[in-house]
Amino acid sequence: MTTPESQDNSAPEPSSVDANRDAAGRTLYEERQAMLGGLWMPEAPAWDALPEPVKERWRTYTDRK
Repeated sequence: MTTPESQDNSAPEPSSVDANRDAAGRTLYEERQAMLGGLWMPEAPAWDALPEPVKERWRTYTDRK
């Protein structure tokens, strides 16, 4: 049994939150990127090649879930 004193109720570190947002955005982007071939669309650039504003837009899509 956990007691209130033993629970870690602290807010997550900002860097871990950013890493989680980045991972979620990247996963969503790569899932959608994989679908493009079946839609006869040109290949999308790799996540690492995207400009930061585009990456942030994908991160915000995952924030809404």
